[in-house]
Amino acid sequence: MAELPIIDVSALRSELEEGNPDLQKLCNQVKEAVQQWGAFRVVNHGVEQELLNAVDSVSRDLFNLPPQVKERGVNLPLDGYSKGISLSIGEVMCIPAVPPSDSLQQYAHKFWPEGNSEFWEHKDLGVITILYNDQVGGLQMRTKQDEWFSVKPLASSFTVIIADALKMWSNDRCWSVEHRVAYEGKNPRLSIGFFWKFLKEKEVCIPEELIDEHHPRRYRPFLFKDYVNHQVKGDPLDIFL
Repeated sequence: MAELPIIDVSALRSELEEGNPDLQKLCNQVKEAVQQWGAFRVVNHGVEQELLNAVDSVSRDLFNLPPQVKERGVNLPLDGYSKGISLSIGEVMCIPAVPPSDSLQQYAHKFWPEGNSEFWEHKDLGVITILYNDQVGGLQMRTKQDEWFSVKPLASSFTVIIADALKMWSNDRCWSVEHRVAYEGKNPRLSIGFFWKFLKEKEVCIPEELIDEHHPRRYRPFLFKDYVNHQVKGDPLDIFL
């Protein structure tokens, strides 16, 4: 049974110099994980359990609001509240980028004006996705050998997923993993994702050090916004060859 690599990243919180054995070991673990799995889980990341518990609790409070209240946050297609969209059969609340505090207040005021089965399999289109999942489970990933496996819940961990844009930027050195949610239980399942992307107007170009005789250039330079438009339409990555 396949099992996603678990990487202790505590070395990143220490002032280690380049070439330190612990730091080199961590780099090698991440390199192997992104090349072979396209994802890994991190532990000892430094995010306090108290904060994770608070975010989990507030998120559940949000989704437990009456439907007519949640619908005040509808702002399709890519942010705000939505239900039954193509990415998921469940409910989604998406806040774009890292918004300024007044933007968060705008969302909060809409919800609190008086004061405070098998889902679609896909690859993410950005650079990396960092997921917090509760202990319910349901996340599944496809291996390079075309086998689906379940990612077992691991308390206090984050799941890092490589997305297509990083795969392209790395000249296919990194693997972007296909994943889905398969859950038929009755308990609510909570997943919180941070999606990091390139700026829309920036050109994405493979670094010269990632191109050699064994790894010829796979993709021409492109604007990230053009890439997103093609991804939304379902075009293959080959369009950028």
